[in-house]
Amino acid sequence: MDNILWWNVRGLNAPNKQKEVKLLYSREGIGLAGLVETKIKGSKIEQVANKLFEGWGSMTNLDYHPNERIWLVWRTDYSQIRMVSGMAQAITYEVVYRSLQKIMMLTVVYVFNTKEERRPLWNYLEAVGVNVSQPWIIMGDFNVVLHMDNRIGGNPVSMAEVKEFHECVENCGLLEFPKQRSRYTWNDKHGGSIIFSKIDWVFVNSEWLDSMPDFSTTFLPEMINDHSPMKLSMLNSPNKGRKQFKYCNVWSSHPLFLERVKAG
Repeated sequence: MDNILWWNVRGLNAPNKQKEVKLLYSREGIGLAGLVETKIKGSKIEQVANKLFEGWGSMTNLDYHPNERIWLVWRTDYSQIRMVSGMAQAITYEVVYRSLQKIMMLTVVYVFNTKEERRPLWNYLEAVGVNVSQPWIIMGDFNVVLHMDNRIGGNPVSMAEVKEFHECVENCGLLEFPKQRSRYTWNDKHGGSIIFSKIDWVFVNSEWLDSMPDFSTTFLPEMINDHSPMKLSMLNSPNKGRKQFKYCNVWSSHPLFLERVKAG
């Protein structure tokens, strides 16, 4: 299978942005991409899709928000996609990988700015989590940090700021996917001070860890906007025998880590 890309592109109408996206998915071997904040009007989606992703499948959340905040594109020879549910801030898809003969659930998110506006998203993710029995991966721009050290510059991170995000991750039984390279995925270099934050996240459930091949997550260098693209890559061919156990240090930060270890 090809790699998966996630990116807040901050506008995809300009020719230079379109060229950058096309070069990126070609260079990185992308077969499925979640793009948000494209700012493309509904009447032009098909035109841009044909220009950038000719022959690919394409799906947006235009039915849930007039600004078409989330856009999923994929190579139809590698995967089959079906929308399961959606809202203004997230869309959940069933993804069938033809080469792996596996089915997974993918939720792409692009979260609103205020704490009050984000609450429907937490409720949505918890409702999805209750009904998911397949491997599940959630990726996107959450517009909020998760840990106290996820931002440098600007206002200090408070517990009130991260509390509801923490509770959602815990209630859904999610674990942060180990990442490589960039610790901070977004920056604000305008004004008097520079701010670096980790607001783009990738999470998986325990079913993903138990049944999917080994993947790595890499946040690529910042390009023509202030968000770093994220690439999910399969490390090697699926092993049909017994999988070797691998421990990632980030798992110990999960609130239910010790409880689940004791439960075996």
